[in-house]
Amino acid sequence: MSTMRNCKDIFGYIESKQDILGKPELFARGKLVMLRTCNQLLRRLSKANDVVFCGRIIMFLAHFFPLSERSAVNIKGVFNTSNETKYEKEAPDGLSIDFNFYKTFWSLQVSNK
Repeated sequence: MSTMRNCKDIFGYIESKQDILGKPELFARGKLVMLRTCNQLLRRLSKANDVVFCGRIIMFLAHFFPLSERSAVNIKGVFNTSNETKYEKEAPDGLSIDFNFYKTFWSLQVSNK
């Protein structure tokens, strides 16, 4: 069982060896292990207390994997279309924000069906 302090130290070492681990002969054999390890670590971290460490892991993955990597591409083109953002159409009384900006910003979510 490792503590977060140990995980941060070990991850720092992995970050320092990113160039070596990214070489094609090592990348091809270890990319799945690296992806699973980082995703498992992200699942175990507290999103509230370990924000910086989560960011380090995400940035590492973004730099480690090329954009053409299959795991980073939505091959099937499946999107969450059931998510609808509801926003106020009229300004409520006593609101101290620029309602025109609010309305414009959230109207970008309206789909053209």
